[in-house]
Amino acid sequence: MEQFQWKKYLQLLFKFWVNRMSLQLARSKKGHDKNQIYVIASEDEDVVYLVNGTTRRIARPKKKKRKHIQPIFHLSSQILSIAEQQPFDDVLVKRIITCYRKETEVKA
Repeated sequence: MEQFQWKKYLQLLFKFWVNRMSLQLARSKKGHDKNQIYVIASEDEDVVYLVNGTTRRIARPKKKKRKHIQPIFHLSSQILSIAEQQPFDDVLVKRIITCYRKETEVKA
């Protein structure tokens, strides 16, 4: 079993905290997780790190190329208000994604 890496976890948590004002969701376009909704944890030059709070937690984000995701830019004020809650953890990520799914079901 892989040993837990605290340093990496704390770095990702700090990046989440810094990026909270620019909360971004994304939909996977390719791969076995096609059409899954994720929160973008952090970004590099050509890859993003995605979390969903259940299968991909903050401690182990999914690395995906930018061309394989579709960013979601229009977020409601309700989702943004949920994102302002403390603490920013896997439970909060699940709440954000659940709220987004409920809103998109109503519109469809």
